[in-house]
Amino acid sequence: MRRFFLYAFLVILLILPALFGIDIIPMGSPPGPEASDYLCSEGFDNDGDNAIDCLDPDCDGFTGIPGGTLCTWDNNVPVMTGVDLNAAIASKNQDLKAISLNAFDMEGNKHYFGLRLFCSFTQNAGPDNNSFCGSSRNYWRPLEDTTCTGKGGLEEGQKTVYCRLFDSVDYSAEFTAAYYATGNFRPTLSEIDLNSETVQIGDHVTVTANNVNDLDQEPLSLLCSNQPNPTIDSNNFCTASNIEPPYSNIDCTGTIPEDQNNATVYCKLFDQTDYSEQATAFYQIPIEHDLYIEWIKPIQVVEDVPLVAGKATVVRVKVVNEGPHVKTDVSIDYGDGCFTKTKNVEIDAYSYKIIDFYPTPYSCTQ
Repeated sequence: MRRFFLYAFLVILLILPALFGIDIIPMGSPPGPEASDYLCSEGFDNDGDNAIDCLDPDCDGFTGIPGGTLCTWDNNVPVMTGVDLNAAIASKNQDLKAISLNAFDMEGNKHYFGLRLFCSFTQNAGPDNNSFCGSSRNYWRPLEDTTCTGKGGLEEGQKTVYCRLFDSVDYSAEFTAAYYATGNFRPTLSEIDLNSETVQIGDHVTVTANNVNDLDQEPLSLLCSNQPNPTIDSNNFCTASNIEPPYSNIDCTGTIPEDQNNATVYCKLFDQTDYSEQATAFYQIPIEHDLYIEWIKPIQVVEDVPLVAGKATVVRVKVVNEGPHVKTDVSIDYGDGCFTKTKNVEIDAYSYKIIDFYPTPYSCTQ
C-alpha cells in the first residue's frame, strides 16, 4: 500500500505541473549564467537570455563550440553566425533576400539597436560597399527582420555575396552565401499583325505584337521599321515604349511612306538589354499605272534572212510609263503554231523601257 501511494504521489508531481503550466524548479541552485566550458558547448540557452553558448557574453573566455573554439565577446560588436539567401537560383530582376543568422547585439538592452545588414559582391561589405544589398536600421525588431534584398543580376554564372552586420560603429564578422544567376532572359515575340494589309500612301497602320513575354518581367519596347533588324536607334515605322507587365498585345501606329507599292514591316521587342527575334508583316498599295507600248520593231540580226518575227530577228518593244514606279509583265505572241514569250520588267516613274525579245530556238512554222 505504501508503494502504491508513493507511485501516485510521483505521478501527481510529474503530470499536474505540466497540465497547469507550472514550472518545476529543480533542487539546488537556480539556473545561472553560461560560465563553464561545458555550458558554453552543449547547445542550450541555460540562463534564458536568448543567447546560446558562444553567442552569450557570459561565455567570454570559455572554450565553446565549434571545435573547442575559445569564446570571445566584445559588447560593442554585433554578432551573427552566418548568412543565408532565400533562393539558390535567381534571374536578372528576381528579388533575392539575404538573411542574417542568429543576429545579436548586446548594446541596447540585449536587443537590436540600429543594426543594419550589408552585402556586397566584394569583401568588407558596409555602407560604402553594398553592391548586392543594404538594409535600413533595424530597431527593436525580431531576429529574422535583419535582412536586405538584392537582385539576381545581369550576368549569368555562380555568384558569391559577402555580408556583415553594422551597428553604426562596429561590424560583425563577415560571412558568405552563394547563388546561381541565370542572367537576362530575352523577350519573346511570335508574330505581328497589321490592321490592314491593303493601304494607301499616307494611311495610318497599326502594328500589333502577339504572344509577348519576358521572364524577367521588365518594361518592353516595340520597335518597327521598313528595314530589317530594327533597333532602339533605327525604327522608322513606329515604336511603343516602356510597356509594363503583365503583358498583353503591344501595338504601335505608323504612316505608310511614299514611293512604295509592296512593303514589309520588321519588328522586334527590346527589354533595355536584349532584343527578341524579328517578326514581319506585309502590306500592299494598289496603284493605277498609265502604261502603253509606243512601238514594236523587228531588228534583223542575221544577214539575208527576211524580217520575220520569231525567226532570225529580235523584236524590240518600247514601253512607256507615265505613272509611279512599277513592275509589270510584257508579252509577245509569235502567232499560231508558235508560243508566247513574257518578260517581267521594272520601269521607273515617268520613264520608259526598251525590251528585246530574242529569236526562238527553232523555226516557227505556220
